[in-house]
Amino acid sequence: AFHEYGHHIDASITGWNNVHASAFQGPDPVRRAIRKAHLAVHDALNASPTTERVKKAARDGFSVVTNAAGKKRKVKVDEAFSKYLAEEREVFARAYAQYIANRGTHANPKMRAAINRSMSKEQTSEYPQQWEAGEFAGIADKFDKLFEAMGTRRGKAGAKEFVGAKEITPQ
Repeated sequence: AFHEYGHHIDASITGWNNVHASAFQGPDPVRRAIRKAHLAVHDALNASPTTERVKKAARDGFSVVTNAAGKKRKVKVDEAFSKYLAEEREVFARAYAQYIANRGTHANPKMRAAINRSMSKEQTSEYPQQWEAGEFAGIADKFDKLFEAMGTRRGKAGAKEFVGAKEITPQ
């Protein structure tokens, strides 16, 4: 569910599929700050080793996985599924879900455990879908700045929680 909400936020800012783009388009400073913070999230995601690994698998047709004993092997990947996982909007939506699982007011142990099982650190899957906690910390900080710009999260001076998870458009 949070993955899909991540798509909505991404679409609202970028305007793909003509979804509420007008809420974040225009010359005023708030909208510019939102777009700048949104771009910073995408830049951090694109620069991450996990995203690079997903894109490499989509490009090469195989992924390198490590078994429990530490032995690496090449594994053929499904080309269509790998390309789907490498799409920027899919990367953003998965990252948003991980962000909510770890920093959002809706986080809960079951949700966090599900995200943790998909983390890249283990590299036991040919389809890495989430980021190891240390790698994700910088990405999460970029999400913090995005939601502060959107007015849906209190800044560092205030409580570290969302003001209202349902409110995603600037006021």
